[in-house]
Amino acid sequence: MPADKNAPSSPAEAIMTVRTTRKTVTFTKPFRLPGFEAPLPAGPYEVETTEEMLEGNNHTGFHRTATGLRIQMGSAIEYHPIDPADLAAALESDQKAAPPRGRPPASAADQAKPASGSPSAAARWVSLWVRNAPPDGKR
Repeated sequence: MPADKNAPSSPAEAIMTVRTTRKTVTFTKPFRLPGFEAPLPAGPYEVETTEEMLEGNNHTGFHRTATGLRIQMGSAIEYHPIDPADLAAALESDQKAAPPRGRPPASAADQAKPASGSPSAAARWVSLWVRNAPPDGKR
């Protein structure tokens, strides 16, 4: 079988496909990350993740090669490489420390009831349970 003319002649000539994704994370309180001297202020931060494509016989996957945090410092934006595990730990700590926002979630029974100002508020609400049975009625 003849060699493919378009195939790279050396690994250095092989083309790597890289993708970069960005997401915004928000901290409600000042937080610390390794590699920073002072705590970072609360607020939104952009996290940038770079991954390279790994092609296999059956599927294509991506391998994370870098994760960084973009920090606004006055009019400049600085990029700092970070460990994703450190970021996840800081976010988890921030979420545990944050007070719950808004009203606690209502139970399913409360969600099914009409609002107190609605005309049917005086109606009696009864849970309806349905048992699935075969069409012939036999079990």
